[in-house]
Amino acid sequence: LTLGPRRAKLTPEGNTPGPPPEIVDNEYTWLEFTDIVMIDPISTGYSRAEAGVDLGIYHGVYEDAESIANFIRLYVHQNDRWLSPIFIAGESYGGVRGPVLAEELQSNREVCLNVNGLIFISPAFDMQALFTDDSNPLAIALFMPSYATTARYHNKLAPELQEMDFQQFVDEVREWALTELYIALMRGDSLSDEDMRPIAEQMARYCGLSLEYVLLQKMRIDSYEFREELLRTDGKSLDRLDARWETGAYELTTTLSPVLHHYLKTELGYKTDNPYSVSATIFGRWNWGAMRFALSVMPNLSRVMHNNRNMKVLVTMGYYDYACPYFTIDYAINQLRLKPELRDNVIKRYYQTGHMVYTPLDELARFTKDVKEFIIMASERD
Repeated sequence: LTLGPRRAKLTPEGNTPGPPPEIVDNEYTWLEFTDIVMIDPISTGYSRAEAGVDLGIYHGVYEDAESIANFIRLYVHQNDRWLSPIFIAGESYGGVRGPVLAEELQSNREVCLNVNGLIFISPAFDMQALFTDDSNPLAIALFMPSYATTARYHNKLAPELQEMDFQQFVDEVREWALTELYIALMRGDSLSDEDMRPIAEQMARYCGLSLEYVLLQKMRIDSYEFREELLRTDGKSLDRLDARWETGAYELTTTLSPVLHHYLKTELGYKTDNPYSVSATIFGRWNWGAMRFALSVMPNLSRVMHNNRNMKVLVTMGYYDYACPYFTIDYAINQLRLKPELRDNVIKRYYQTGHMVYTPLDELARFTKDVKEFIIMASERD
């Protein structure tokens, strides 16, 4: 969609156009400034384990990283690229895979390879921050800035908030969410109705929901409830991957799948009757370790960055993403406990998009420019 020489044609806003899909030249291909090696882990794309092989040796956080590290070692060795700058890019679950893979490459005695940089697109870094059920006040506080930017996008806020400078608005909500809101949520039942009311009023003001609803929920509004409630009077709910769109109006797979199959068969000449797994369905049987919903890869990333102090990290995120909301990503980065001299090695970029930050044409141009500048910078020798 964004890296290679060809891409699916989307609407300027980044949504699926009417059928049939169309493939066009990609003026924003990364091939102008770097080589690209795409890796489909086992059970994704066309990658399949041989018959009789236990899939458990691939389907897990560390199992997956080990198998990909082995692939990278073989590719680098067979193509004599040991002295080339190397970057790892990953989206969504790539936020888990990237730090674990980088650490595996670095620490595996058969590889011993440092990378120049990690590129994350809407990464899932910390699972505890991503599940906004009623018993997780941290996640609710971290989702709050996404509620606010979404409400503003749909013109559901008071005029003074709609007209405020966007960055000033975001900064104000973020500060409030991690102070007043989070403390109030942590108090739970010990918070009196009298003390709750002014905080609930501010929450309703920032997220565009009625005060009555916020009080009814005791300010514990999860992602699904917010997306169902914000435009309820308009008869609409909002999409999880990109809350600019209503549920059912945003579906890229029906465009990307036909375009990808056409490209692989017709333009690359790869012919097979096997299905291409566009979206992985294996996570239900994934080995997450002892505590799936408490998994954080920030300790892995911190170790990699302290052991490879020249490595740079680019983190990109969308303001309307409810799969990996932008403030959950900011929170995770703040838990790296980096030495002061390493903190500038993490570069963050925000886009007026959802989970796929590169889908609107104007943001695709900016995203590619950000990646190009990052790769050039991170490839320079000290």
